[in-house]
Amino acid sequence: MDGTPAEIDSAGPALEFNWGAIPRVQLHAILPWGVIARSNNPIYAPAGMGLKEFGLTDVELATKIAIVKETKLLPQIGTFTMFEMPTGSYAKGLGVGKVWYKLPI
Repeated sequence: MDGTPAEIDSAGPALEFNWGAIPRVQLHAILPWGVIARSNNPIYAPAGMGLKEFGLTDVELATKIAIVKETKLLPQIGTFTMFEMPTGSYAKGLGVGKVWYKLPI
């Protein structure tokens, strides 16, 4: 959950899928639902005004790849590339309206 005085955003429930497709590769997907709860306090108008919204938010698709295998002296090193797909309603505040990604190493 995250919020401001104008609005509280909550994520959940969600369906999560993780699969070790081949050695050192994991596929990952999250199908999340969320709530946008506006405060409806006139001092935060117009952004904080409106109906509460509940529905599908942006779907996360990812691949985790182990580049260096873990040993007794070396940790596993890899990447976990994630894409957020615009499946939530941008107009209702349930999504960002475009594909975005993270490339952590």
